[in-house]
Amino acid sequence: MKYVNSFLIVIFVLISSVTYAQDYSLKFGLSQIPFTNLPYKDRYLPGGRTDGYIIDFDPNIEGKMYEDLQCKQYSLAKNNLDFIPQVYLKVKLPNGLYLGALSFGGCTEYRTDVLFVSDTNGNVKNTLECCVLNGDFAVKQYEMKSTEEVIIYQMIFESSDLMPYTKYYKSKPVKAYIRKTTFQISADGKFIKTGEQNTNVSTFQSSLLQEHNLWEPEAFNMNY
Repeated sequence: MKYVNSFLIVIFVLISSVTYAQDYSLKFGLSQIPFTNLPYKDRYLPGGRTDGYIIDFDPNIEGKMYEDLQCKQYSLAKNNLDFIPQVYLKVKLPNGLYLGALSFGGCTEYRTDVLFVSDTNGNVKNTLECCVLNGDFAVKQYEMKSTEEVIIYQMIFESSDLMPYTKYYKSKPVKAYIRKTTFQISADGKFIKTGEQNTNVSTFQSSLLQEHNLWEPEAFNMNY
């Protein structure tokens, strides 16, 4: 009987260890990544995915996976396990809250990132879509200033026709401008829009979207 009890204790410890290792909550995911200091810019193109910790889909953080360069046609990430998110960014705010980022898309050619503000227990207070890549085409990107400002850069295309990104792998002329939108994080953890600027409209080859970041408007022959 003594040996049976010992065996059961060992099995219980193993099960407990596995259960702990399989914690995919946002709170646990945040605990597994280091703090990042501001200022911060999202990764440069071209490049690999940012390392992070895989978590379960959080009902308070919605990821839209876009089929087109204009971000009009999409499916929800939560409906496809291939799009399971990674938390890859954690910044400690002066009010004790966390500013973080989730990347949806997994190992697919899609990527949508969402910034969020949460408390230390992973309770989400506000979200902001901040990055969209389609097959490495930069459609939306972001940076964060040391003043806790978030700047979103989005390429706005002039075409009224749907532009599926799969049709633009071979370099094609496109007409667009970059919209620069600034948000301030409030004391209660909300993203407050404080400004917006548009560059001039320019015609350029679609391949430039795979080669340059949107905070480099001069690469697209644009300026504010």
